[in-house]
Amino acid sequence: MARDEEEVEEKQEGGNTKKLIIIGSALLSLVCIAAGVTFYLKSNSEETAHSPGGEKSAGHAERKGPPVIYGMEPFVVNIRDNSETRYLKLKVEFEVVSEGKEVKTELDPYLPQVKDSILMLLTSKTLDDVKDAPGKNRLKQEIMSSACRVFPRGKVTKVFFTDFVIQ
Repeated sequence: MARDEEEVEEKQEGGNTKKLIIIGSALLSLVCIAAGVTFYLKSNSEETAHSPGGEKSAGHAERKGPPVIYGMEPFVVNIRDNSETRYLKLKVEFEVVSEGKEVKTELDPYLPQVKDSILMLLTSKTLDDVKDAPGKNRLKQEIMSSACRVFPRGKVTKVFFTDFVIQ
């Protein structure tokens, strides 16, 4: 009989230990989730609050209304494909920061230089350079870099391709 009582006590202690482990694991999971959410929210708020130069950025959190888009006429250029000549038709549009001024009148004086830099960039490309998504994304970055060298600092925030045809 004493042995039966000892077995019952051991089973109850084992059950309590399991319960403590489960409760501890649940609490640890909640703490980890809370820490992750806090880190995520803090890192996102710092990204939208400050640009690398320490100035306020024109992030999505501060924008009121739709984005301001500055479009260009389509480019049609020859690109190389081994021995064949191919044609690339590309329409580029820029998302820009606008401070209440008319974007077109502000950026139009820079248009010849931007067109020239994009044309020079496009004609240096081959079909292999632009045929897949990674190549198109690289091209976007290169166009962004070219445009930012010409347009006033901080005006261009994104590059969009609204027409992309290779023939």
